[in-house]
Amino acid sequence: MRITKAQMHRAAERLAEATGKRMATSGTDVGGWIVDYQAGYGGVVIYEIVNEAGGVTLPCQRLRVPPAQFVYACELAENAARMARKATTELMRDGLTWERDSSQVSVLRNLRDAPTKDYYTGRVDAFTKAVSFTESIERGLAH
Repeated sequence: MRITKAQMHRAAERLAEATGKRMATSGTDVGGWIVDYQAGYGGVVIYEIVNEAGGVTLPCQRLRVPPAQFVYACELAENAARMARKATTELMRDGLTWERDSSQVSVLRNLRDAPTKDYYTGRVDAFTKAVSFTESIERGLAH
């Protein structure tokens, strides 16, 4: 299946939205993401602009990937971030108190590491992969 630049950009936009980030409007838009596709260098990567001079970091992955793999990875990470957010909302709605910071991942990590209700044990297994993907995104966003 052939992937267009527009499809790559839309996948990155959805991932940015799911993780609380945004796409850059210019090369000096600090905090914005840019999708960079260079076929000769191995494919696609997301850059995050970190200063007004145009300095960038790699918030999601360290290596370029082929376009189809990039779109798939963005969709997977987007779904993981949404699952983490949903699980966090459900836990808080049910009145569970876990160590809380700005990250939904820490709530899931605490649940995964020390579940206190049998009801949630099955959910822990279902969200383990979501936590792993979201943690890698979170590490990248912390830069």
